[in-house]
Amino acid sequence: MEGVGEIVIVSNIAITKPPTLRDSRVRFLVAPNLSISEARNLGIASSTGEVIAFTDDDCVVDGHWVSSAIPLFEDPNVAVVGGPGITHPTDTPLCKCAGAALESIAGTYSSSSRYASRGSGIREAGEQNLSTCNIFLRRSTLQTVGYFDRTIYPCEENELIWRIKARGYRVLYVPNCIVFHHRRPIIRPFLSQISSYAKGRATLTRKYPRSLRLTTVASCMLVLMILALPFTYLTTKTIFYILATVMVAYLAITFSASLRSCITGRLSPRYQPLVWLTILLMHLCYGGAFLVTLARNSIRPRGIGPTFPFSNNPPAPATP
Repeated sequence: MEGVGEIVIVSNIAITKPPTLRDSRVRFLVAPNLSISEARNLGIASSTGEVIAFTDDDCVVDGHWVSSAIPLFEDPNVAVVGGPGITHPTDTPLCKCAGAALESIAGTYSSSSRYASRGSGIREAGEQNLSTCNIFLRRSTLQTVGYFDRTIYPCEENELIWRIKARGYRVLYVPNCIVFHHRRPIIRPFLSQISSYAKGRATLTRKYPRSLRLTTVASCMLVLMILALPFTYLTTKTIFYILATVMVAYLAITFSASLRSCITGRLSPRYQPLVWLTILLMHLCYGGAFLVTLARNSIRPRGIGPTFPFSNNPPAPATP
C-alpha cells in the first residue's frame, strides 16, 4: 500500500507473522490484557508516523484509502480525517439487512454517514459522523489532547473527537475515503452491538452532558411512548390517540426508509420487511439500553483494563 510507512497490528491473542508476508513494514504486537481503547493507545505509542490510520480486523480498506486522506493533513489545523465503513459486498443477506438499517437516514439519522458515503465533497464533521474503523489522526494533536480514554467503550472515538473539536481543531469527512466493513447478522448479534453502542453513548453523556444528541432522545422517547400506550388507553384516551398517531407516522416513515435503503443498497426488495423490522428493533434496543445504563449509579463499561489510562505510557507489549 503506497504512502504507508509502517503497519502495526495489535492483537489480544498470540500471533506470528505469516511466512508469506514479506513486507518489512508490518509489525505484530501481542497485548492480551488490554481493552480496545488501550490496544489502540499501544498502537499509537508503538508507531512513529505523524498521521496514524485506524481500521478494524473485520474491515477491508479501499485501494485509495490512504491517498484520499493524507493530503488533507497539509492544513495544520486538520486533526482528524475519516470516511464511511460500507457494508462488504460479500456479506450474507442477513448481514446486508443490518447494513441497510444502519445506512438508512431514518435508521441512524446523521450517523448514517458512518455506514454509507454521503455527499460528493469533503466537509466538516462531528463525532457522530466518524468511526475508528476508518479514521486518521494527527499524532501531535493526540499528544496535546490525550489518547483514547480507556474508561469509555464503545464511543471512545466520539469522546476523543469531542476533546479534539473542543480545542478548535478541524475534523473532516471524506465520502471517498472508504473501508468495507463486515456487518453482524441480524437479529441477536446485531442488536447486541447496538445495545453496546447505546451503553457507550450513555457513558459519554455522563462525562459530557452536552454530547447528548436529539436522535438519542428520540429513541428514548420511542421506548417511553410505547410503554405509555397501554396506560393512556386505560386512563386518558386523548393522549392515547395522540401517541398512537405519532406511532403510525413513525411506522410509515421507517417503512418508506427501509424500502429506499434496500434500493440504494442493491438489496432485493423481498428483504424490505426484515430491514424495516431491524430499524424498529434497533431504535427500541438503543433507547432502552441508553435509559437503563444512564439510570445506573455506577457504570463500568465492558472491556476496561485495570491499568494504562489514556494519558499515561502503555505497558511494554510482547513482540513475537
